Amino acid sequence: MLGDMRAYMLSALVVVPLGLCLAPRAPCEEAPAEDEFAGLPHEERKAGEDAQKVYRLIGARDGEAAPAAGRPLLLVLPGGEGGADFLPFVKRIHLNVLAKEWLVAQVVSVKWRADQQVVWPTKGSPVPAMKFTTEELIEAVVADASRAQKVDPARVFALGWSSSGPALYAHALTKKPSLAGWYIAQSVFHPHALPPLAQAKGRAFFLDHSPDDRTCPFAHAQKAEEALKKARAQVRLVTYEGGHGWKGNLWQRMKDGLTFLEEQRPGAARAR
Repeated sequence: MLGDMRAYMLSALVVVPLGLCLAPRAPCEEAPAEDEFAGLPHEERKAGEDAQKVYRLIGARDGEAAPAAGRPLLLVLPGGEGGADFLPFVKRIHLNVLAKEWLVAQVVSVKWRADQQVVWPTKGSPVPAMKFTTEELIEAVVADASRAQKVDPARVFALGWSSSGPALYAHALTKKPSLAGWYIAQSVFHPHALPPLAQAKGRAFFLDHSPDDRTCPFAHAQKAEEALKKARAQVRLVTYEGGHGWKGNLWQRMKDGLTFLEEQRPGAARAR
């Protein structure tokens, strides 16, 4: 894999242990147009009042009543370096993909040490000196957002790509995750660093990957699809042209992915 990536490394692409990958972030780097996000507020919060568990809660408009069952919630764990500077792109997800009643929680990765290479550390892929795993961070954010707003616990999902993909696989395979589905794009898949795959039974995964991807090769998505289906998970793998990154009609793919995840919820009506 490292041999295949040599050209990308010369272009400032970072390759880290276990095949995790960072890549250029367009369209995430596009500056917001004037008034693009008018009426779409965000609040910086610290889950459980922990200064290291930072996230942005997006979409809670003043005076807007929540649905009777509560608001659906999408956690977004950005790829790349996983930092707070992805806020414009995450807000665009809300504007282009979601209905107004949705909340979005943009989770910010923690830099535990200067030489840290794993952006989103997990129980199976830890970094020295970390105080909590990404799996624990996700649960803390869901709990805090649910205290801040009325959240529908049956409609909580996560979306991540590239460097955050392995952490979403890890969270999805914990014993009692508080999410209803996981959208994982452009990611590597390393079963040896994950909890038992048998725990995927009945859980929903939407995988989004380009066959042209030379940063995180497409074979990883194929391997994940095969392994998760064997574990009796609900899985859909979609493809797009152009290689690593958010290419093509990304907003429509996100809509389709969240629709698929919604349909897999117990008791949810299946689309015909």
